[in-house]
Amino acid sequence: MKNFLRHPRHLLRLSCIVGGVCLGLSYPPIGLVPLGWIALAPAFVGVVRSDRREAFVNAWLLYLACFSIAFYWPLFHVRTDTSLISALAWLALTMLHAVPFGVGAVWSERINGTSGIWITGAMVLIFEWFLTEGPVPMPWSLMGNSQAASVVTVASARFVGVSGLSLLIVIANLGFALAFVSRSRKRIAAVAIAVFIPLVSILVGALPNKVVSKHQVRQLRVGILQPGYSPAFWSSVYNIDRVDSLIALSDAFLDDLDTSPDLLIWPETTLPVDTNYSNPDGVFGPVSEWTTRRNLSLLTGAVTDLGRLQPGNQPDRAGPFENSVILFEPDSAQRRSGKNILVPFAEYVPFSELLSVLVDLAVPAGGVRGYVPGSSPSVFSTNDLSFGVLICFESVFPAYARRMALMDVDFLVVVTQDGWWKGTASYDQHLYFNRIRSIELGLPIVQVGVDGLSALILPDGQIFGVTAPRSRAAVIYDVPITAVNTVYRRIGNMPAKIVLGIWILFSLLYAIRSRHSTQ
Repeated sequence: MKNFLRHPRHLLRLSCIVGGVCLGLSYPPIGLVPLGWIALAPAFVGVVRSDRREAFVNAWLLYLACFSIAFYWPLFHVRTDTSLISALAWLALTMLHAVPFGVGAVWSERINGTSGIWITGAMVLIFEWFLTEGPVPMPWSLMGNSQAASVVTVASARFVGVSGLSLLIVIANLGFALAFVSRSRKRIAAVAIAVFIPLVSILVGALPNKVVSKHQVRQLRVGILQPGYSPAFWSSVYNIDRVDSLIALSDAFLDDLDTSPDLLIWPETTLPVDTNYSNPDGVFGPVSEWTTRRNLSLLTGAVTDLGRLQPGNQPDRAGPFENSVILFEPDSAQRRSGKNILVPFAEYVPFSELLSVLVDLAVPAGGVRGYVPGSSPSVFSTNDLSFGVLICFESVFPAYARRMALMDVDFLVVVTQDGWWKGTASYDQHLYFNRIRSIELGLPIVQVGVDGLSALILPDGQIFGVTAPRSRAAVIYDVPITAVNTVYRRIGNMPAKIVLGIWILFSLLYAIRSRHSTQ
């Protein structure tokens, strides 16, 4: 073993695996957030000290270790076929994370060693943009999300957003890497950068932010129903008896209250599909009658058969389907909106719109073999207040949530079903990542899950009334109608993009200068 560790190549590989463990431990639910500021340093060192193949393999091992600790849960879906597809996507994603390091090693070999580290850091951040804006979006593993468990460090997201936080984390990791590979006179500066950057994040987060009170001392009384049904029962999307069960649970909850809530929320894909096409109202009719009888506004998720919504249409088969949210109000027409950002492979197959044969690869992960996306953000109004609805996966996309905030909503709602992955870390991660959205946008968030976690999240990072996972619960949240006018809400990722652009420009100029001096 001693001889093994004496070999620099083996020691570097082991360091990358340890770095991956540290990175995995920094994400919720474990949340050892300081480890995220040093975890990538060994892989950056590998860009200079290894060839392209070794740099790629070392970084891949780092991300394999990280994903095995923090993001193992997609492999444990209640459906075996979905787990198998998730396993392939899981491996592909870890490999894609390692690509910038392999490319950076090529840069180091052909142009300049040290500048290869800097250009690799820039490519890591570009890849994060690809994860949020690319054709197969999957932003769960953003570096900024590694700080979600600590309000102290993630508070700076009010100013820089989660992408800006990723930028700061990458710079700190670069500092530690440069301290290791640089000459002695430069090491002090590199270490100073690595230590100073986290302190900057904490100090920025501690700065005051202007609070805009839209409705003085007003609170919206929001009730949530977490039915606690099993994933197997929830995937029975044609079981219309579920509607009677949910109404009965809601009646029992409301009858115990002195004052009814202003808004009641049921979670994602609550309403099933009614295959009786001779009944134009379907399952919507009984729900609408119930809200009128209770004089209550109800927001609910639904699996909507878009075919039956066409006037006079009686299709011979179900679909296409939409993962919807619907607002029912007494004596009013329903208002519906669809999920805009679908989960790759679980809710749609990427590029299937270009190659129809890919549709056959879809699996009925939530009881339906593929959805069609909605066309606009889900924004509703009730009791003279407006709110945006993020349907499950949508809430991990900062720009999409910001788009709703810019529509002058008073609060946000997240309806979700995290129970597909049993009792895994998905529950805690989703809750804490939604806390970042609340901090970024300065808006309270009400999260409602089928079997947990449900909670009220405030813009200062406090989380109230968290329900237990895999349980039934009914809770009242008093949602304060105030808004924090955050910098991120006003200008988005513009500062991070400017810094990244300058970073890339100087890396290129430095490389050109180094190459000329060498020649």
